[in-house]
Amino acid sequence: MRCFDFVNVVVLTHTGVIFYCISNTVRHQKCLEIALAHGADVNDISKEGIPVFLHACETAIQNEDMCLQMLQYGADPNSKNEVRD
Repeated sequence: MRCFDFVNVVVLTHTGVIFYCISNTVRHQKCLEIALAHGADVNDISKEGIPVFLHACETAIQNEDMCLQMLQYGADPNSKNEVRD
């Protein structure tokens, strides 16, 4: 298997790979680019009910480019916290 075969795998914390890409470093930006290019879910929601786009926007001062890139890939700009079963 190739590494991008795992872009939508939910890890033990019940979050997709994009949650781990949200940080203000060049490496995290590259990680996000690769994940998005291979179909990572930009509308993923954590087990706590936090959409990944909302998580990124909470730190948008440092991650503005990431937020804009996620919008380009179809992130829901109206996403909000939800409780997940």
